Amino acid sequence: MLFPVLSNTISFLQLFVDKDTLVTALNNAHDTHMLAIDSQEDSISQTVAKDMAVLVKDLSAREIKRNRQKVVEIERYVDFQKEEFDSLEQSTMSYPS
Repeated sequence: MLFPVLSNTISFLQLFVDKDTLVTALNNAHDTHMLAIDSQEDSISQTVAKDMAVLVKDLSAREIKRNRQKVVEIERYVDFQKEEFDSLEQSTMSYPS
């Protein structure tokens, strides 16, 4: 074409020929825009869901590790108390009554 800008302007002006053509063009533009928004929303939702699953899994693993460390700490304390009790019992038995 000799004048592509003029050709684009003419095809754009053809949208305004009648009300039905204009309404159809606007509805199509709106539907395309909503499709793009919905697609982006789905992408964001999927990313957030994946990140949340990773976060929950990590927090769960850390909580399990922390709980196991506390159980080991309690077990050591109980063993220490038993040793102290046995030591005290041995020392009291060695004294004559």
